[in-house]
Amino acid sequence: MVIESASDRVVRILVLSIGIGSVLFTVLGLAGILGQRAILDPTYVIVLVAVFCGVPPLMALVAFRAPVRVLRVIATAYALSALVLLALWVPAMTVPDALNNGDVPWLINTIAVAVCIAAVALPFPVAWGFLLILTLVSGTVRYLTFGVADPSQAIQDSIMLFLLSGFLTTLIQLTRLAGREQDNAASLERAAAAAGGKQAAIERRRSRYNEATRDEVVTALELASFNTQDSRQAAAESATITLRKLAAGQALAPIAMTIPIAELDVQLRTAAVAAGISYAFSQSADDAALEVPIEISDALVQAATEAMENSIRHGENRGSRGTKRSVRAARLPYGVEIIVKDDGPGFNVRRIGVDRLGVRLNILDRVNSQPGASATVDSVRGRGTTVTLQWNGSAA
Repeated sequence: MVIESASDRVVRILVLSIGIGSVLFTVLGLAGILGQRAILDPTYVIVLVAVFCGVPPLMALVAFRAPVRVLRVIATAYALSALVLLALWVPAMTVPDALNNGDVPWLINTIAVAVCIAAVALPFPVAWGFLLILTLVSGTVRYLTFGVADPSQAIQDSIMLFLLSGFLTTLIQLTRLAGREQDNAASLERAAAAAGGKQAAIERRRSRYNEATRDEVVTALELASFNTQDSRQAAAESATITLRKLAAGQALAPIAMTIPIAELDVQLRTAAVAAGISYAFSQSADDAALEVPIEISDALVQAATEAMENSIRHGENRGSRGTKRSVRAARLPYGVEIIVKDDGPGFNVRRIGVDRLGVRLNILDRVNSQPGASATVDSVRGRGTTVTLQWNGSAA
C-alpha cells in the first residue's frame, strides 16, 4: 500500500465534499434550470447541464480512486469550462429579454462550485485571479440580462458573489496549507529518524572497533611490561597492528559479530516507516535461521536508507507529485535481497552528478565493497528508479 501525502489526502477530501455540495446546489436550483431551458439554445443547455451538474458529482465518485494529478487536471478543465459557459450565456439566449423581470441566470447561483474547485486545483494566486475574472464576467452577464441601464443591481450581486466565493476560497486554501504543513512536519521527522539511524550505525561500528582493538592494546601493554627484547618486539608489532586498525577505521580481520535476519528486517522496516514508504518482507516458512554479519547489515540498511532519501529528495525537487515508492525485502536461499523502487522522474545512471554522490558512495561503493554483497541501480528518465541490494552468504 502506497502511503499518500497529507496534501493529496486533503485534495481528495475537498473534491469529495465539493462534489456532494454540488448535488445540493443542483437540487435547490432545479426550478431555475427547468424554467430557463426554453430561453436558451438546446445544445448549449445540454452542455451547460452536463458540465455544471454532472462533472462535480463525477469527481466526487472518483475522488479516492483516481490519481491526484488526474483530479487536478479535471478540476482545472471544469473551472475553465465554467468560465467559458458563463460568458456564452447571453449569446446562447434565444429570447433576449426573457430575464427582464429580474430573474437571475441559474448558473450564477451555482458558480460558487466552480470557484471552490478552482481553489482546490490551482495555485493560490491563480485561484484568486480566476475568482476575480469569474466575478466580473458574472456581473456583466447579470447586467446584460437584467435589461435596465442602471448597473447597481449587477454590481451588488457581483460584490456578494466575490465576498462569498472569496470566503470559501480562503477556507479551502487554509485547508491545503494545513496539509502542506503536515507534510513538512513529516519530512522533518523522517530526516531526524534517518539522521538518528545513521548515527546509531556509526556508534555500533565505533563500539565494534573499540572491542576489536581493546584486546590488542591490553596485550601490547602486558608484553611491554615484561621489558625483554622479545616482549618489546612483540609489543611493538601488536601496537603497529592496532594503530593500523584505528587508522583504517576497521578491523583487519573479520569481526565475528552477526545479527539474525529478523533484526535486519526490523531495521529496514523502521527506516521505511520513518520515510513514509510501504515495506514488505517475505520468506518461506521452511527457511532456516540466517545470521548476517553486522558490517553487511549496516551497509545494506545504509544503502536502502540512502535510496529512500534520494527518491523523496529528487522527486520533490523536480515537482514529482504522487510518486509511488516501495521497499521489498526477501530471504534468499543463502542471503537476502532488498529492492527500493519508485516511479519518479528517474535519471541517467551513466552520468551521476554531484547531487548523486550518495548513490555512488553510500550505495554502490559501500555495498559492492562488502564480501558477497552487490548493489545495482537501474533508472530511466521519466520511468523511475530501482535499487537492488543483495548479499549471498555462501559467496562471502
